[in-house]
Amino acid sequence: MPYKNKTDGVESARRAHHKHYLKVRSDPVALEAERARSMAYKRAHVTSAHRMLCSAKSRAKKAGILFDIDLSDILIPKVCPLLGIPIVEGHLGGKRGATPNSPSLDRVQPDLGYTKGNVWVISHRANVIKQDATADELERVALHLRQKIYDLD
Repeated sequence: MPYKNKTDGVESARRAHHKHYLKVRSDPVALEAERARSMAYKRAHVTSAHRMLCSAKSRAKKAGILFDIDLSDILIPKVCPLLGIPIVEGHLGGKRGATPNSPSLDRVQPDLGYTKGNVWVISHRANVIKQDATADELERVALHLRQKIYDLD
């Protein structure tokens, strides 16, 4: 018996979706076809910028951080502005997760949250390097590292 609304006899969209879900889950061929269709849609419509926006929104909500950016605020450059390495979107060699050259959304001043003018896209490598350090700490590390290398030569 089809799922019908008791008042007007029309099948609700929610019930129709649930019926489709149960049908797909019970048939292995249909399940594989549904997964393939879903992945094809994601590859065609969900960009790196969109994924970064959704992830940042989720992180901001969990941490209680200010969030007022939209997709137009996430511009992915061809080259990392900090390290000068190429930024590569997508997964290399079928590997999942971020690579050093993956784009990464960074808060310039972390305490200001994900706000317009306070975010930019840099390489994952650059973001890992500056993750917990201040500009002064990074300058000191660079200075001492240069001195140490100079002393070894």
